[in-house]
Amino acid sequence: MALADAGYRARMAGSATSAISAALDDRPDLILLDLVMPGVDGPSALTAMRGHDALREVPVIFMGAPCEARDARRYTDLGALGVLSKPLDLRAIATEIRRLLGAR
Repeated sequence: MALADAGYRARMAGSATSAISAALDDRPDLILLDLVMPGVDGPSALTAMRGHDALREVPVIFMGAPCEARDARRYTDLGALGVLSKPLDLRAIATEIRRLLGAR
């Protein structure tokens, strides 16, 4: 709802597999990807997404618990724009997304 309030159209998926399927059906402008999900974790899901031509260039931002700088670096090395730490500040999430997108 916070994204919709900021003018974004958001779609949720309950797992990495369903997220990849949804993204292939309707290519998003951005993917917010949880680091911990049922079945496949976020970094593995990002690697799988990058294996699809249609998703190779879609920007990805991870969401998860606050992480060490080395972990954040590992995620950006995988191709993520950054990590939004939970709990998410819903008032600031759109601003942070714009900041990360603008930095790329």
